[in-house]
Amino acid sequence: MIAALVLTAAMVVPLNEEFFIVSSIDVAQSRLLLKRPTEVTVPATITSSTRIHGERGESLRLSDLRSGDTVYAVTSKLPNGQLMITSLRRGPMTVEELHRRYLR
Repeated sequence: MIAALVLTAAMVVPLNEEFFIVSSIDVAQSRLLLKRPTEVTVPATITSSTRIHGERGESLRLSDLRSGDTVYAVTSKLPNGQLMITSLRRGPMTVEELHRRYLR
């Protein structure tokens, strides 16, 4: 019971992070194709300063991600309209998070 509460508290994601599903990954070009909950896909660039973390805060590499992974990303828009990812966190969309973000 206590472990479940700790895990739930650790999974609280700041609202400045946007939720995506990884559609495809191009490790050689450091790019991701991300799908928003609206089914719209957007290309995104990973830089050498991008921080990528797993569900428990562990550091990951771009090659650790897989199509279908659910992620939370902090992004900025490049002049060409593409997203640049500042930080990326792999994690599930929980019922609580769904309500907090979309069903207020």
